Amino acid sequence: MRTSEEFYQNYYKKFETNSDDVMVKIFNSRVHANTAGVIQGFLRAIREQFKDRGIDFTVADGNNGFTLMYVVVLKGKKLFLINQLKKSEVVDLFNTYFEEIHGSKVFFNPTIIRYNNDEIQFRLDNFKGTFIIETNDIIKKLMEQY
Repeated sequence: MRTSEEFYQNYYKKFETNSDDVMVKIFNSRVHANTAGVIQGFLRAIREQFKDRGIDFTVADGNNGFTLMYVVVLKGKKLFLINQLKKSEVVDLFNTYFEEIHGSKVFFNPTIIRYNNDEIQFRLDNFKGTFIIETNDIIKKLMEQY
């Protein structure tokens, strides 16, 4: 059976040739994923890669260590949670999501009502009520497109 150190070494080597954007995509792909057997080595390798690249990852560095609770967005050399972005940046991400994933619904003018790291509440013209989508799902699906 492989040890956490062996997983770390393996992942660290694999990650060395990836771009910063790919590293964030890898991180986000594991948010809320069940990776119990390799989690310590994986998290340590990704954390060290961020550190070695000079990426500020404090938003993912929780009280109990590195966390895979929320997706992150890379701006320059810093990771941000959705609630740390400007509203215009969240709107741009949301609109891109709708255009890329739900093209036909763009005609209903999706409009954000509120958002946080957990979910985005929005409305569509000609529909009663509001809709909610998980923030993690939007970012993960957008990253699958690229």
